[in-house]
Amino acid sequence: MKEIEIDISGQRSKSMEEYQGILFDLVVTVCDKAKDTCPLCSTTLKLLPKSPVAKETIHKGFEDPADASGSEEEQLRKFRQVRDEIKDWISQAFR
Repeated sequence: MKEIEIDISGQRSKSMEEYQGILFDLVVTVCDKAKDTCPLCSTTLKLLPKSPVAKETIHKGFEDPADASGSEEEQLRKFRQVRDEIKDWISQAFR
């Protein structure tokens, strides 16, 4: 991300419990594995014990770059590719 001048050095993975009781306007997911296996967010607008709630969810699946094989350079190329695909999708979808 630093290559495209976005600083994420202060970011960290968070548990769903940290968002317990929060109502989001929109949740966007980009990982098919997470969409299929994780109870990411309810849209029932009824606050659930360990899950945040969103008025709307949007999913757009992208290849998981963590599954890339090959040399370090080939893996890095896959991460860059997916990063750029997400950036392009956001630019188009949320104008």
